Amino acid sequence: TLYHVLTGRKPFEGRDRAMLQAAVEEGDFPRPRDVDPTIDRALEAVCLKAMALNPEDRHATARALADDVERWAADEPTSAWVEPASVRARRWMRRNRTAVAAAAVALLATLFGTAAVLAVQTRANADLKESNDALAAANARVTRANADLSRANVDLAAAKDREADRFHLAMDAIKLFHGEVSEDLLLKEKKFEALRRKLLRGAADFYGKLEGLLEGQADPKSRAALARSYVELADVTTQIGKGNEALALQLKGLAVRRELASRPGADEGATLDLIRSLYTAGRANLSLGAAPTTLALIGEATALAEGLEAKGHASDAVRKRLAECLNYTAILLNEQRPGIRNPTRAVEYNERALAIAEELAAANPVENESNELLSAIVTHRGILLNDQGKWAEAVEAQRRAAAIAKRLADANPSSGKYGDLLGRAYWNLVGKLSNSGKPAEALATAELAVASWQRVSDDNPAIMTYQNNLAFGLNGLGYHLAAKGEFARAPEAHERARSIMKTLADADPSVVGYQRNLARSQSEIG
Repeated sequence: TLYHVLTGRKPFEGRDRAMLQAAVEEGDFPRPRDVDPTIDRALEAVCLKAMALNPEDRHATARALADDVERWAADEPTSAWVEPASVRARRWMRRNRTAVAAAAVALLATLFGTAAVLAVQTRANADLKESNDALAAANARVTRANADLSRANVDLAAAKDREADRFHLAMDAIKLFHGEVSEDLLLKEKKFEALRRKLLRGAADFYGKLEGLLEGQADPKSRAALARSYVELADVTTQIGKGNEALALQLKGLAVRRELASRPGADEGATLDLIRSLYTAGRANLSLGAAPTTLALIGEATALAEGLEAKGHASDAVRKRLAECLNYTAILLNEQRPGIRNPTRAVEYNERALAIAEELAAANPVENESNELLSAIVTHRGILLNDQGKWAEAVEAQRRAAAIAKRLADANPSSGKYGDLLGRAYWNLVGKLSNSGKPAEALATAELAVASWQRVSDDNPAIMTYQNNLAFGLNGLGYHLAAKGEFARAPEAHERARSIMKTLADADPSVVGYQRNLARSQSEIG
């Protein structure tokens, strides 16, 4: 019966009774995994033990068989199968995910050499024996290469093998760092702050050494993976509020991607990666107060995207990046910055971005990225309309942006990104409602913005961007409360904002926005 449940067929089949009898007597039937290789080895062993020819080899009772099946279902060892070390190790890791991740963090942070990489490789491979064999072979090649290098007659081919082995093992370390470790420990748990900072410093050093080892030897795919690692590490560093460090990492990734995109025969993917790095490095510069540098970097990214489009490479990915760059240029041109402000051109850039985003969202109505982009561009459209004195149109634009953001946030409740997008969409609607003479609705919408930012901040306490936006919203809420005459609640909102901004500004004085928002809190309280 168990065999039939596992395989969907009887163990003994056929019309000839004599042949069936002989097969039963000899126990001649295909093993369950021969019928279906996806059947778990332990469960197959339980089945085979229950069907053993000799009674002493079977389970003594039906209860014993049931116990074995229940142990398998509960992820416990069965009596029918002697588990290899790899299975025991995987079970232990499943039950101790936090401990495993923390151990991996500690290893990566302190070693970032062969020991750390070996630990990650062991964690990553499904079969421990195969992993150990592969690592032993790699270490043997490294040992041979080191021996060759220590002699006058260096075997260049062996040296390249050594670097390749190191790189591929290091990539496994990177996968773990940018997977469970960064998501579960670095960004979700406030208590890991000291360990997080130690790991980020160690990771940056590790990638720098790895880049030196690969210089002039690595293939484009390997170099692209290294650049991606710098960018992802910069993203984590940005989220925990270390602006200067994040920008330095972005620039490292940008340098590698420039080199890859300039190689003869570089494909669209290399140029797209360069566009992404120019865009993110530009935004990182702006957070540190370098607006002209930001405009130059975003301008270069825009030109590259337009170049791809002109060559007939108008894929959705290219058009998304182009719309993103056009919209951010519009934002910069509309800001009160000497030598940069140009509202007329800002409108032109925004209209071009909006046309692209409208087409992308219409073609991909349920795709998150296209709709997120559309919401951001419509939001800025509302800001531009407001600055032109077209308040009714500005309100309608912001309502539309908020509706798109709400759909995304509702469809992805665990995503802090979309909750933050919703908070920003609500907040931009607040100003337009206020200008349109609707103070009560403006105050109610400000409450919605703060509530959205409070949720994402509570879920992601280590992400400084969310904390900053929450403080910004609290300051604004206090202003609208005071305007409505609610002087008991207004100072409370400003005090909460000041407390958050003081923590952020003390943690990273290099971020101009933190200092500005702290000053605003002080001013509003005064």
